[in-house]
Amino acid sequence: MNKQITKFQHQVPQHYLRLWFDPENHVWLHDLLEDKSSPRATRRILGNDYFYEDDAANPSNEIENYLGDIESAVAPLLKSISKLDPENLTSSVSREEAMCEEAARLLSAPDAKKNLLDFISAQLIRTSRTVEEIESSIQASGLSDVEKKLLQQQNRPYELVKLGMNRLPARLINGYKIVLSYVEDNSLVTSDHPVSEILINTNFLPQTVYNVLHENDTILSVPLGPNFHCFLLPDTDAESKIIQFRTTLAPWTNTPGIDSAIVWRRLQPQIIKQLRILHTGFGRKFLISAKNENDLIKDSPFIKKSKES
Repeated sequence: MNKQITKFQHQVPQHYLRLWFDPENHVWLHDLLEDKSSPRATRRILGNDYFYEDDAANPSNEIENYLGDIESAVAPLLKSISKLDPENLTSSVSREEAMCEEAARLLSAPDAKKNLLDFISAQLIRTSRTVEEIESSIQASGLSDVEKKLLQQQNRPYELVKLGMNRLPARLINGYKIVLSYVEDNSLVTSDHPVSEILINTNFLPQTVYNVLHENDTILSVPLGPNFHCFLLPDTDAESKIIQFRTTLAPWTNTPGIDSAIVWRRLQPQIIKQLRILHTGFGRKFLISAKNENDLIKDSPFIKKSKES
């Protein structure tokens, strides 16, 4: 019997995209380069034929199957978080805190945090945007042509996923704190590269993936659906701005059973606005949302800058 081979391989998995389903089971796909927007099914978006294959002429599905196992493990968790309903809560604390507390309880179940961090690690390393950013770094480096060629041989999805997943999950689970936030109006968006690397020193751009692995100066930002957000914060006080960020975090009180590495914070409107804008720039080609977000794209400073140039 011939083994089943997946031809169209998603860079962003369908189970994650479906968190942004509208009532007709579509997501809004916004082409940031062509300035087009439409509701779409998830089956044939944000992917490419044989994207993760070492040899597209002889596909093995090795990486596709590996990523599929990660997706299968985290999908029920993300779905459960997305279905939390503030109307069902009886807590005396604010709705934001109560919702984050319930999400933290789900994340504190056995293997749940590991599954989430595996998923975030994979999403950081598996997209074409990561390949393009690393390629730019290689070309801009002072390395010899021979050294550049060796690095370029590794800078393919087939190799990057294996290299990245060998180190990223352990780095995140041992070196980062999870910061949850709840947004009541379901206004969070995502993109063809869902994980944002935010360098504390705003005078520089992070070296893609490198800073996360080797430095303590980069915060990761990940929408977990249209109304939940996750920051991953380096678990260190080495950077003064990270220390400042820590002052905005709220731990749980009298809540046994919640992992101590999970905290929460409220997102002010200006922060929500900035998190939304992130997904219109920095090498992204597509924005995903639960409704038409043409106004967000039209007003994005990244889009305006690209049109001016």
